[in-house]
Amino acid sequence: MIIWTTHNYFFPIKGILSVYDRKTGIYTSLPGADDPQYVQSNPVWSPDGKHILFARSEAYRDKTIEEYTQAILPTSYADKFLEGKEEFKFDIYTIPFNDGKGGTATALTGASKNGKSNFFPKYSPNGKFIVFAQAENFMLLQPDSKLYIIPAEGGTPRLMNCNNPGTMNSWHSWSPDGKWMVFSSKTSGAYTQLCLTRIDENGNDSPSMILENFTNDSLAANIPEFVNIEHSDYFSMSEHFRETDSYLVLSGIEKSQSGDLTGAKADFSAAIAEDPSDYLAFANRAYLKMKTNDIAGAIQDYDKALSIEPNHVTALYQRGFVLVESGQFAKAIVDFDKLLSLKPDYIMAYYERAIAKHNLGMFDAAIMDLNKLIELKPEDPHAYYQRAATLIQLGKDDAACIDLLKASEMGYAAAQKAYREFCGQ
Repeated sequence: MIIWTTHNYFFPIKGILSVYDRKTGIYTSLPGADDPQYVQSNPVWSPDGKHILFARSEAYRDKTIEEYTQAILPTSYADKFLEGKEEFKFDIYTIPFNDGKGGTATALTGASKNGKSNFFPKYSPNGKFIVFAQAENFMLLQPDSKLYIIPAEGGTPRLMNCNNPGTMNSWHSWSPDGKWMVFSSKTSGAYTQLCLTRIDENGNDSPSMILENFTNDSLAANIPEFVNIEHSDYFSMSEHFRETDSYLVLSGIEKSQSGDLTGAKADFSAAIAEDPSDYLAFANRAYLKMKTNDIAGAIQDYDKALSIEPNHVTALYQRGFVLVESGQFAKAIVDFDKLLSLKPDYIMAYYERAIAKHNLGMFDAAIMDLNKLIELKPEDPHAYYQRAATLIQLGKDDAACIDLLKASEMGYAAAQKAYREFCGQ
């Protein structure tokens, strides 16, 4: 589990290290780093693959948390930490990998037992040094974190010259040749920027310089990695890997998936109260209302979501579906028309639009949609069954029986019954 708040406090409160065998596809815990009495995190390999560094602290125990069923905890659970009533510090440990058999975890001298929180260790490519982040408490996103360097076997840590004073320094990565290190730092403003430092063979580093072309005034730049490929091999980068960063929306989605519809609806409503322009909160609440047969409420929320983000294809499909279910076929067709103009391969939109057209007596147009659906998904028995129903309306009984037979052979019970009764077979 993770406690995550909007006040720059982010840390796991339990966790073990696991090993995934790519050949067998099996996960196993790593002995020596799988003690449930501790939280074990931030694993990283040594260059020779023989050892693993990781951050460890005593696991946090709370009866209410233990009984909580969601992966993301409400921010209220972090109040005692935010108010400074409790601390949470990590030490860096090393453990032999030993072909997955693990061993005894040993605290790394210079990066543990120092009254600070030590985390995010990284070996230099030659295995001589370890750079880690240190803060007063917690892990990652810490406004007071600084980078330190020590010999790989442990020793006296040295505060690195590259640290930008009075701000966060973390998320570091070595270049493949070990001569450079890139890291994130809040050198100015609220967002992290990428910085670069030169490191010599003795582990001495230079003051950092900002990589200005890698930053954006309104976006955070973090977790950088050197990639040992030619620049010509680079294709593209997706800026948005998920639709929302809203804790309340993410929590609501998780609750919805686990069956807690009441809790999910409360989270989406809270997200809307916090940000009335959050179209995903409206769209997800609309879906829950649809699931609980609140059709009017669902349409109202979909209307709001699509007024904010008119081209959201999922909301267009779901509103169209609800409109079909409520008999508003003409309005549904408008939604499906727009959706298919944006995403021509959205298969189910063809099916629902065909249903709407069938109910409006637009049989030839419905057949065209069903033909397209069958072209895209020839194994769908529902498409053949619906096309048969529409062909019957056009008086094309022989063609309808061919479709009913096809759907019957796919094991669709309704088609088998209709084939026997309508086609006399």
